[in-house]
Amino acid sequence: MFLTPIADRELRVASRKPGTYRLRLVTLASVIVIWMLLMTTTRFTSAAQLGHHVYNALGLLALAGCLFSGLFLTSDCVSEEKREGTLGLLFLTDLRGYDVVLGKLVATSAQAVFGLLAVLPILGLPLLLGGVTGGEFVRLILVLLTTLFWSLTIGLAVSTFCHEARHAMGVTFIVLLMLAGISPALWWTQKLLINSPHWDFLLYPSPCFLYFKAQENFYGLRAGPVDFRNAILLVGGTASFCLALSIVSLPRVWQRTERVRFAFWPRFTLFGNRPARLLRQPLLDANPMHWLGTRDLRPGRLAERLLLCLGLIWLLMLTFSVTAAPRPEEPFILSFVVLYGLHLMVKTLVAVESTRRVNEDRTSGALELLLVTPLPVLAILDGHHTALKSQFQRALRILMFMNLIMILVVLTHHGKLHMNGKDRGIFTEIFVGGLLVLFADFAALRWAGIWAGLISAKHYRAVLLTMGKIMLIPWVCIFLLVFMVRGSNGPGEAATVFGLWFALSLGVATWARRSSEVKLANLFRQTAADRYKS
Repeated sequence: MFLTPIADRELRVASRKPGTYRLRLVTLASVIVIWMLLMTTTRFTSAAQLGHHVYNALGLLALAGCLFSGLFLTSDCVSEEKREGTLGLLFLTDLRGYDVVLGKLVATSAQAVFGLLAVLPILGLPLLLGGVTGGEFVRLILVLLTTLFWSLTIGLAVSTFCHEARHAMGVTFIVLLMLAGISPALWWTQKLLINSPHWDFLLYPSPCFLYFKAQENFYGLRAGPVDFRNAILLVGGTASFCLALSIVSLPRVWQRTERVRFAFWPRFTLFGNRPARLLRQPLLDANPMHWLGTRDLRPGRLAERLLLCLGLIWLLMLTFSVTAAPRPEEPFILSFVVLYGLHLMVKTLVAVESTRRVNEDRTSGALELLLVTPLPVLAILDGHHTALKSQFQRALRILMFMNLIMILVVLTHHGKLHMNGKDRGIFTEIFVGGLLVLFADFAALRWAGIWAGLISAKHYRAVLLTMGKIMLIPWVCIFLLVFMVRGSNGPGEAATVFGLWFALSLGVATWARRSSEVKLANLFRQTAADRYKS
């Protein structure tokens, strides 16, 4: 048999699932719709310019899907087997570590590969318009397949060593972020400060750098082929190393479990545990769910530490843009991009944590035991919300402070940044609107996350459902905005489009929160009991 037994079985199962074909159809239909919107609304004079523009837009969209596939597909595939105790049954047979690892990789990546294959023909349509060469298209296919393999194997390697779902997803997110985003940001920082070629190695582990080096205008430079070769070898080598690490380590670490230490309450040795009990008593009396949700503050602390670490890059770029930069626009735009990434990072962590508790409790049966207590449903929901506020309130305050600093810089250093009155108004609108959307999305993520965790069989599906319900439409709009604003009628039209985008984001967040509130208030007990029906 050419394939391993588990991989062969998973491929046969995937071929019989209606969802496999439904995903390809939905993916293809979505890309065709985006293609038609870009073709009919983008203002370019020649067919070659239009073809290259649409090619870049669809390529970036496919790259983003490949980058985050490991976060949602493979980051919890092995750790879930550990929690359920089924991984040991596989090793009771004559299966080897590579059988299990390759089987898990095939099982979790089949739909992602099928979705990517459905997109590739649409990516080839710009070849008919011109502006895109055959070599550029072939390099793009190689980049997308390598990036998909890279992301999936990183998630698989992290899942091999983790036990909890949120821990696995959090570590996978950090690794992907560091290699794809932080490493190029560090290279850009050193370029502004010292501009030394010895730091170019920071670019090679990033699939984003690999994507841009695959473009004809970069690949045609003198160092283009060498940089592309080094990047493709390093990204592919990283993926191969993660896969080999999983194969070698899984038979040795699958029995290990994580020791969870709750550091919310201080430990006292002089009087035993009595002071800790006295501190816990008010929360237990007020709302036991609040106490349960705040026993483990690691998600909130992780968000704070990531904000502080990445905030140093943001602060350095912002300071450099208003002090000594010969071209201050570049570091200012980089600080703006980093701040937007921090917003998305915190929202992702909130979505992971808001869906986790209910999803795990329903899977383990603890939710059924909770519902037979005198604790009302509204108290359970209020405890979840209060716990999330306690965990992420510092992270939200840090982001609010960073947005206010950006507004202050725009208003006080507009001369240094070469901004006129309209430019200042647009950036002020962006930062104020981003701040309003941040708090609106946080409120919506708390409610929609609980409902998604209640109705989803897998944790990653609950996270995808929550983020898609709240942020998919605004993300699609901002994506189309970036590629449709070229050739627009100036800052006035850009300000109008950004205003509509923020209004749409606030409207979607309000709708998602309200609909989830109604469903949880009326259908919480009924939905929680559905899995126990015969």
